[in-house]
Amino acid sequence: MAAVLERMRNWEKIFRLRSDQPLFVFVPSRMHNPADSGYPSKLFPNVLELQSLKVARCLLILWGATVQALDLIMCQYHANEEFSRACECHRRIWNFFGCGGTKDQTALQLMVMESNRCAWLICRCVEYLYGNEMGLVGHQSMIYAKWVITKHYHQLGMSRELAWCHNISRMSGPGATGRIQVMEFQY
Repeated sequence: MAAVLERMRNWEKIFRLRSDQPLFVFVPSRMHNPADSGYPSKLFPNVLELQSLKVARCLLILWGATVQALDLIMCQYHANEEFSRACECHRRIWNFFGCGGTKDQTALQLMVMESNRCAWLICRCVEYLYGNEMGLVGHQSMIYAKWVITKHYHQLGMSRELAWCHNISRMSGPGATGRIQVMEFQY
């Protein structure tokens, strides 16, 4: 699994290098998610403006697969004491995260950090894909990614993020498509 994660990370680097402009930029959020109502600030005050729908789809698959793979490893880590002690796994995972984290952080902490980073990036794509310009195609592009992040936040017990995911289809604001209903995966 660590080898797959390394390949995905390398693919992302190559994808970025081949583009003559940034794949995305951060912009202020304009939509409202009902899950943010009880809080002093938005969970995601800045969102991604992506280069194109093609780029968005590629990144969603990449980030979604990364979150899903790391969540699977974390489940094994918790369920199998022998697995959690396996030096090879820790060494490969440590190599995968390379520059991120400190020597004091465990492989599990690094996995949580990386899976959250990818999940947060997916969440920040929602506004771009749920905008009027994308219509039904934007909503359809989010099906897999939304399932992955919902499952991820549930697994980690992150209640605010989970509520945010459950309210994605109820988002409103400038440029928001109406309440388009599309098939969703259950977790």
